[in-house]
Amino acid sequence: EATLKAAIDALVDKPVVVEPDKDALNAAIAQAGALNKDDYTTESWNALQKVLEEIGKATLDSQSAVDLAEATLKAAIDALVDKPVVVEPDKDALNAVIAQAGALNKDDYTAESWKALQDVLATVNDATYDSQDAIDMAVVAVNAAIDALIEKPEEIVLDRAELDAAIEAAGKLNKDDYTAESWKALEDVLAAVNGATYDSQDAIDMAVVAVNAAKNALAKKEVVTVVLDYAGLNAAIEMANGLTEADYTAETWATLKSALDAAKALVNAADTQAQIDDATAALVAAVKALEKVTTTIVEPGTKPIWYTLMWVSVAVNAAAAALVVVYFIMKNKKQKDNVPMVDYSAEDDENNDSNEAN
Repeated sequence: EATLKAAIDALVDKPVVVEPDKDALNAAIAQAGALNKDDYTTESWNALQKVLEEIGKATLDSQSAVDLAEATLKAAIDALVDKPVVVEPDKDALNAVIAQAGALNKDDYTAESWKALQDVLATVNDATYDSQDAIDMAVVAVNAAIDALIEKPEEIVLDRAELDAAIEAAGKLNKDDYTAESWKALEDVLAAVNGATYDSQDAIDMAVVAVNAAKNALAKKEVVTVVLDYAGLNAAIEMANGLTEADYTAETWATLKSALDAAKALVNAADTQAQIDDATAALVAAVKALEKVTTTIVEPGTKPIWYTLMWVSVAVNAAAAALVVVYFIMKNKKQKDNVPMVDYSAEDDENNDSNEAN
C-alpha cells in the first residue's frame, strides 16, 4: 500500500498542449495572396514569395513561432515596392496634325516644300514614343513643316488666238508686192514674236500690236508697166520660116532651127525686152550663117565626068589585055630563039595603068 501510494504520488502529469493561434498569421497570408504581382517590382515581389514559401515549410507548433512568422510576412508585405505608374502618352494631338497633313494636295505646293513635309511625316510615323514630351515635339515638327509649305503660283491661261491670227495673216502676204526695206522690217518682227516666250497676257497683246504695226507699215512697190516690142522678133521668125531646108547644109540649118524654136517659144512669153532682142539677134545671125549646098550643073551637049571616066577605064583594060597577048607572043619567040629577054608580067602593066590613072 505504501509502495502503491508512493508510485501514485510519483506520477507526472502530462503538460497541457495549447494550440497556437494562427488567425493573425492566416490573415497575413491571405493578405499577401490578394496582392497583384504586376503592381510591384520584381525584386520586392520575389522576397515576399520567399517568405511565404518558408512559412509554408515551417512547423509552427508554438505561438511564438506563429507570431514570428506573422511578423516576418507582414514585414515582407510592407517591403513591397510599387512599380512606377506608366502613363500612356496622349497622341491625339499628333494624330490630328498627321491627318491634317494627309488632307493636303501635293499639286498645290512646290516640290521642295512638299518633300520636306513628307520627310517629317515619315520620321514621325516611324518613331516610338515613350513620353509625352516626345509626342509634343513631333506635333511641333509636323506643324512647322505644314506652315513651311509654299504654294505654287497660280497658273495663268494665256490667250494667243489674236497673235496667231496676226502671224498667219502676215504669212499670206506676197513679198514681191512690197519694198525690200519694209518687208525686212516685218520679217524681223515676226522672227522676234515667234521666238519669244510669253508669261503674261500683256506680253502677247504687245506682240499683236507689233505684228499689226509692221504689216501696216509695209510699202507697196511701184507698179511699172512695160510694153514689150515683138515686131522685130516676129519679122525674123517670118523670114526664117520662108527658107527651105534642102538649100542649106545640115550643120548650119540645125543652128538656124535651134534659134528659130527658141524665138517661137519666146513670143508673148518674154519677161524683158532684152530677152526679145537677144532672141531676134540670135535668129538673124543664124540666117546669115546659113551655107548653101553646092550643086554640079551639066551643060547641054556635054557628058558628065563619070561618063568620061568609064570610057578611060575601058581603054586601060583593053591596053592591059593587049599587053598580055604581046607578052605571050614574045615569050614563045624567046623560047624558040633562045634569046634572053627582060622579065615582064601582066601585073606590071596593071600596076602601071593604076599609077597612070592615079
